[in-house]
Amino acid sequence: MKKPNGTLFHFEKSFRRIKPLLIIALFGFFISCEESVSLEHHENNDLPEKNDAADDHHYEWERLGNEWKITLKPESVFPPDLLWSIHLYYSWTGTDDALPLELTIQQNSFDFFPKAMINAPHGYRETALVFHRERWGELPREITVRVKGEAGGEFTVLDIMLLFRPPGSDPLAADPGTMLHYPHSLWRNEEYETFSHNLYPGLLYLVSDSFTVQSRFLKRLAFFTEKTGFVGRLAKDEEISHLRDWFAHDYRSGDLAAFYDLARRQNFPLNEYELVLRELLLKQGIIRAESGSYVKGEGALLGFSIQSGNRLPVYYVHETVHGLEFIIPELQKVFLDFFDTLSSYEKDFMRDALLYRGYNVLEDRQLLASETAAYLLQQKSEETDRYFRDYIMLWFTSYHGSLQENNSGRIVEFLKEDPGIFGRRSEVLQKEFRSLTGLCAETFYDLLPKNSSL
Repeated sequence: MKKPNGTLFHFEKSFRRIKPLLIIALFGFFISCEESVSLEHHENNDLPEKNDAADDHHYEWERLGNEWKITLKPESVFPPDLLWSIHLYYSWTGTDDALPLELTIQQNSFDFFPKAMINAPHGYRETALVFHRERWGELPREITVRVKGEAGGEFTVLDIMLLFRPPGSDPLAADPGTMLHYPHSLWRNEEYETFSHNLYPGLLYLVSDSFTVQSRFLKRLAFFTEKTGFVGRLAKDEEISHLRDWFAHDYRSGDLAAFYDLARRQNFPLNEYELVLRELLLKQGIIRAESGSYVKGEGALLGFSIQSGNRLPVYYVHETVHGLEFIIPELQKVFLDFFDTLSSYEKDFMRDALLYRGYNVLEDRQLLASETAAYLLQQKSEETDRYFRDYIMLWFTSYHGSLQENNSGRIVEFLKEDPGIFGRRSEVLQKEFRSLTGLCAETFYDLLPKNSSL
């Protein structure tokens, strides 16, 4: 897992054998409370290098049963003009889908669940939680991590890092729960904010304060990449001003590079928001400038608006599924192979529903398979049939008008005869998706307030 750059204060402690060596230094050194654990995969954690020369102690550690308490000493003082975040890494050798943990920071309590690290052997798991000073206020004097119930395996707190950084324009590293609860009043730009995923930093999220602002950034790009009749060309404003784009967006690096390079070659007049986005993508390495052209880099761009209201969590998961597909090549084949297992009725149903929404699925089979997968994965399996009945069925019937034409009437009858079919499909796909990414609808969010509806 890639860890953030910056000035770190670093801690490490084990669940079972605690022989701490506390190593502390400021600005460029690490505060480390380390134990020589025998975890086979410890070297995979890419822990920061430690400095054994420092001996100043700012934090104290205490373990009581199945909880860890980290306390900042009262006399410790840190620069007030820097922004801070706390990153928690841990492993768990259990086999359950999720290990309930409770974390208390200052006076706020949250429930969160572990994520399986991609390609991690033997059930090794880790996550990174980020608490931003902008969101939570002053540096916490006490942090408590507690296992709720039986762990069912060895749980180990591997690393707690306190990261300071100067105010700037870099995306805020954030777990999904923090991202979706981040107050608009703390945004660094009134119209938009940028985040990166805590576990997959190559995913860049552009969060807009309204659909209007989002469209200024992404509407032309949406038509260029996915809209029937527009794919591969730059539409002028007057062509698409009356047309609808997407409520949420996802773009792979190659498509972003193609969009901006075509604009360069045609000297196309992009708007100021598209130019801001181009610079952001260049800075993050998602596209690169090379020999006078724009070429693909690494990562993906995802976008949504807080104007989505209670639909925002669904849009977030849907677009993140696509983003992970863009950066984990195996997922593309998984989605195609899964689509091939569907009946002809299911395939036709999804194709026609997506055609109604304007997706270019007649010419792009990968898009058809990927969108089908994202709609199956965006909510819990037990909620999938209701979503397909209330939304996707409406798109299908709207596309056809009269259900007597072609085979559409038979498709509807087929789905009525087996109303739980998409829920079962979702359950199968969720398991395969989780095996590759460590994520599924039930465990997408790390950090959530206890009163959250997510």
